[in-house]
Amino acid sequence: MDPFPSTREKAPRPEKIKPAQYQLAWFIAMAAIASISAWSLSSVGLSATGLLFIAIPATLAAIITLAPFSEDKTSFGVARGSTICILISAIVIREGFICVIIALPLIIPIISLVVWSVRRSRAGAGHQLAWALPLLVLGAAGEGVVYELPTNAVVVESRVIDFSATELDASLDGIAEIPEIEPLLFALPFPEPTAFTGTGADVGDIRTVEFGDGGSDGSLILEVVVRTGDTITWDIIDNTTPVAEWMTINSATATWVETAHGLEVTMEIDFDRALAPAFYFDPVERWGVGEMAEVLLDMLEHNIATNTPDATGAHNA
Repeated sequence: MDPFPSTREKAPRPEKIKPAQYQLAWFIAMAAIASISAWSLSSVGLSATGLLFIAIPATLAAIITLAPFSEDKTSFGVARGSTICILISAIVIREGFICVIIALPLIIPIISLVVWSVRRSRAGAGHQLAWALPLLVLGAAGEGVVYELPTNAVVVESRVIDFSATELDASLDGIAEIPEIEPLLFALPFPEPTAFTGTGADVGDIRTVEFGDGGSDGSLILEVVVRTGDTITWDIIDNTTPVAEWMTINSATATWVETAHGLEVTMEIDFDRALAPAFYFDPVERWGVGEMAEVLLDMLEHNIATNTPDATGAHNA
């Protein structure tokens, strides 16, 4: 027995760091790495390339799969963690955040494939196949950096309307209005047209399409470059909307012809894709531009009724 007992209490031993704390710290580190990587790509003009949409998700998935601290070893857990990190990182590239949301159907399979490949490789099963598939996919990450694929595309949409060619032609000179937006594209966090200013439809006339409240999301400036009895073409001479980050819209051409069923109006939009990889974003952007063409057709039809006195349709024309 100690005759001189100490009056000082022993300091409690520090608690052992729990696996969940390691996991949280690891996740925060991965989110930070993804954010720095996304910002770096954005700062050098590479945020629209396969590096953002393929390379970063694939790298994150591989790192998280190999992490010794992860409690959730399931493919779902890794995919969930990687996707959250990607979404966090996308915040720092502004307009790119919408691109990342649109790219999720591409990103999630990439992550899942990488997780499967890493695990197959570590298990020593199907080693060649485990790495061959992701290497093929990761080759797409070099698009826009190592190599380029054709980017130009033309989308054509047509519809038959119940008005005459004379009424359509007369309506083009008037003040245009934006009709109620219905296409699915504008249900997404996508800039929506709110005003169409300017008048005239002769060669050299200028129109401006504003996006957002008072043009807060930028504007498109269009100039008439072709005008005939059944055709009008606008060139896009300036684009300050977020859309400019995803594509370059070159021109929009409307043509119309009388048919037995009514006036057939065709809208043709010429654009250059800015996002990569092409195998994913080419069909996605074609769909988006098709939605834009539908809005322009809505505007033409809407403005025949609002700008043409007593427009009663082709059947009475």
